[in-house]
Amino acid sequence: MKRLPVALPACILAFLFGCEHTAEEVELPFKERLVVYGDIEGAVNFERTLPLNTVWNEDSSRLQDVNARIVFQGASFPLRLDSVVRGLYRGYVLPEGADIELQADWRGKKVTARVKKPTRPQIDTLWMSVDSSMVPPTIRCGGTYVATENVAYFASISVRMDTDRFEKGWRFLKGDDGTSGAERIQLAAEFPFQAGATCRVYMIVDAYDRAYYDYHLSEGYGSLPPTSLFSGSIRSNIKGDGIGIVWANSSSSRVIQ
Repeated sequence: MKRLPVALPACILAFLFGCEHTAEEVELPFKERLVVYGDIEGAVNFERTLPLNTVWNEDSSRLQDVNARIVFQGASFPLRLDSVVRGLYRGYVLPEGADIELQADWRGKKVTARVKKPTRPQIDTLWMSVDSSMVPPTIRCGGTYVATENVAYFASISVRMDTDRFEKGWRFLKGDDGTSGAERIQLAAEFPFQAGATCRVYMIVDAYDRAYYDYHLSEGYGSLPPTSLFSGSIRSNIKGDGIGIVWANSSSSRVIQ
């Protein structure tokens, strides 16, 4: 009969009674900051960061009392709080090429951001073919657009019939590579079967400013417009006591059919 080593019972007792440990709560540092994102002409969202393990809700996060404004050509224009959506502030339509500064303060915290509204791209020749052998049909269209500034360009196909509008097939075209000139577009998108000869088909090219181009590169997933702000280490253009991204864009469209 084999005998257990003397050290084995000691190890078992040490495991059972020697591993009791009271965990100490560690308070993680928290710095409250503003969270700002949106189209500076359309709507800008203002929220605030919350401590870790705090359940997010609109009442505690989305801010209703921000003093927000844009400065254009030395004049200040206050953003208007939306009457329906919490934390949403409406902007103004501004001319192409405008240099715009966003300024906002909330309970001692201040943020600023600078954007430039790009010039609309010029759309030249267009072509389209509808592959009727597929259900739903595939609309293939393309054309040439002229890049006028070193910004980010996106193209999309838009189909309008009655009151419904379908937008599919958008893609990133060109970024800030230091060049300008004509660029070729080729897109394909599927639409409902009813989208035939009676509907209107548009080619749309959007030009986004450098701030959004930087965001697009750092975010990587290419949402347009951004729907998930902080899924990665993004390039923010918000300065001061906040984080986020505001942008400006211009759009050109041509009816293909």
